[in-house]
Amino acid sequence: MRLTRRSWHLFKPGWRGLLVAALLVLFVGHAFHFWRFQAITWVERGWQDWRAQRQAPANVHRDVVILDVDERSLAELGRWPWQRDTLAKVVDVLFGPQCTGLKALGLDVLLAEPDPHPEADARLAQSLSRCPTVLGWYLSGRKDAHTTGALPIPLLLPDDVQGFALPQDRWHGYSASLPAFDAVAASGLINGLIDEDGKNRRVPVFMAHQQHVYESLALSVWRSTLPPHVARLGPPPNANRSAGYAEYLDIVMADPSPTPSVRIPLDAQGGMGVVWRGPGLREGGAFDYLSITDVVHGRIPAERWVGKIGLIGSTSPGLMDLRATPVHAAFPGVEIHALALASLLDQQFLSTPPYAAGWELAMLCLLALGGVWGLQRLRPAPALAVTLLLALGLLAAAEALRWSRGWVMPVATPLLLLCALFLLYNVWGYWSESRSKREFAALFGQYVPPQLVEKMAANPTLYSMAPRKAELTILFSDVRGFTSISEQLSPDDLREFINQYLTAMSDCIASREGTLDKFIGDAVMAFWGAPVEQPEHADRAVDAALRMLDTCRSLSEAFVARGWPPLAIGIGLNTGDVRVGDMGSNTRRAYTVMGDPVNLASRLESLTKRYGLGLLVGEATMTNVSNVHWLLVDRVRVKGKELPARIYTPVRPWPQDPNTLERFCADWQIFQDHYVQGDWPGAVACMQKLNAQTTTIDRLQIEPLIALYAQRLDALKANAPQPGWQGITDFDEK
Repeated sequence: MRLTRRSWHLFKPGWRGLLVAALLVLFVGHAFHFWRFQAITWVERGWQDWRAQRQAPANVHRDVVILDVDERSLAELGRWPWQRDTLAKVVDVLFGPQCTGLKALGLDVLLAEPDPHPEADARLAQSLSRCPTVLGWYLSGRKDAHTTGALPIPLLLPDDVQGFALPQDRWHGYSASLPAFDAVAASGLINGLIDEDGKNRRVPVFMAHQQHVYESLALSVWRSTLPPHVARLGPPPNANRSAGYAEYLDIVMADPSPTPSVRIPLDAQGGMGVVWRGPGLREGGAFDYLSITDVVHGRIPAERWVGKIGLIGSTSPGLMDLRATPVHAAFPGVEIHALALASLLDQQFLSTPPYAAGWELAMLCLLALGGVWGLQRLRPAPALAVTLLLALGLLAAAEALRWSRGWVMPVATPLLLLCALFLLYNVWGYWSESRSKREFAALFGQYVPPQLVEKMAANPTLYSMAPRKAELTILFSDVRGFTSISEQLSPDDLREFINQYLTAMSDCIASREGTLDKFIGDAVMAFWGAPVEQPEHADRAVDAALRMLDTCRSLSEAFVARGWPPLAIGIGLNTGDVRVGDMGSNTRRAYTVMGDPVNLASRLESLTKRYGLGLLVGEATMTNVSNVHWLLVDRVRVKGKELPARIYTPVRPWPQDPNTLERFCADWQIFQDHYVQGDWPGAVACMQKLNAQTTTIDRLQIEPLIALYAQRLDALKANAPQPGWQGITDFDEK
């Protein structure tokens, strides 16, 4: 469809491309941390949390056991903190004679204050010294924090971290083990890595304090079970670049050792992702929970912990070691350490690699290209399918990297870009389509009734204003004696007169879904069959014409009642192949029809004056209309046509005597036969018989036609026609 009205709007292709580019820049800036959008971060965390919640444990971990300071233990062994000799008894039972029990023990417990009985501390220190033991301690970021206990031996010294940027190096105090305990046991940090929303999603591998690197409880416990080794940060620092965060921590075994070295991937905060194994606690099924009171009182067989690594911690709400996590709002802190230890033992690490921003950039570009390519070519339903396929492809790629490499790749940024593109293109498409429909309706609304405009606007691509050939039925109507009427009315009355008349005629045409071509003064031109195809266009046109005649009678009665002149019209209808479309000059165009059938329809409208009939139709129209009785009016040759044409008028029965119609039509056909054959006596006899019937056929406006033929017969009897008479009437006027 060629729209003649030019307009400018925001979402033309150039602006749409700029908007896509702007979206890409915004999301790329977020990926590279030039700026951050909390909404994207929230979506990313939500996806990763949902992903963590779906990861249930396949079975209880075989190498780690949790020794639980639960409510029953507190009830039977006393309130916390226990006396040091009670804790020493627990350690002795767990280790067994000559360390035949636990392989190693980690205590998620602070031993920073001395016991009121010094001999109890000595008793506990002796128990801790028997087997590999790691005590918990923590760094405090509070400005009023105190220093308690002795700092443990660091994992790495300042010389080991030259060239590296150290995370978490702003601490104001610490709470560590007493020197007596630090001398016999290793230590590990029990700090967590808490995100802005208060959840623990990662665990620290190490933290820095005063250029020294200290390891976590889980790392320290795991290292206590290894042969001699050294720890190194990597990759090696480059003198040509500024200090950067370590990407991994290598645990390198001393030669000769059958144990392979281990590389632990790190994030920028020296942490690693937690491989969640269920919602936690005993019911979670990730670890074997043993109540310490049951261990001490021999209610559990030693086989449950022998040869395993144990972690002592509490699930009692009163001891407040429950943390918010993606899988549970109150997750035991000791189980978080257990999960980190399990990752180290199984060497199954989750990490976001340093080139994650590059991944985001690649995914943003790929999805932008794929999304733009598909969205601008497809309708909403296929476009949604393409968007979902691209999103599923991204998630599948991220999932594959998670399982194969342990890489947690960001997906929210490219996913939200894809959603933004989908919304942009669909909003643009909806806006553009709505605007196109409005222009379409404005363009065709002046010709086509609203019900057709609505149908066309639903699929505007199916309709065009380009000229084409089509079979249509064309209507012309005109007011009889309009010059005389205009002279009898004031300008205001004339305006109201013509407005009421044209409105009523337009409604009749619209009621049969006709296309209103134009008003020519008091004349009306319309057609059926375009722009919407109507196989029954001739039926619709005839029905509309009859409605116009009936409406005209009602209007005439109303006009006469107001003191205005009566109203009468003539209508011409013809059917044939014409050219229809947008035609005109460079300055003024219209959707109209042209062709010989149009001219004949106009001539028929003029001939209604000669025959005194309200409606004349061409033969092509008559043959295409069903359920109507037709009366052959004449055989005519109009100006500009060499071939004669049969013209007809519809006849409707008088309600009081419907059988009269059949008799009248039969008698009329006999009259026409006599007339064409030149049998004037026979024609006159038939005419007399017809004239007697006109009282009941008067509603059909047939009397003027009979009077016309009576005059013709008188003239033909006086002056016989030339040989070859065929009953054809020639008209030299339009």
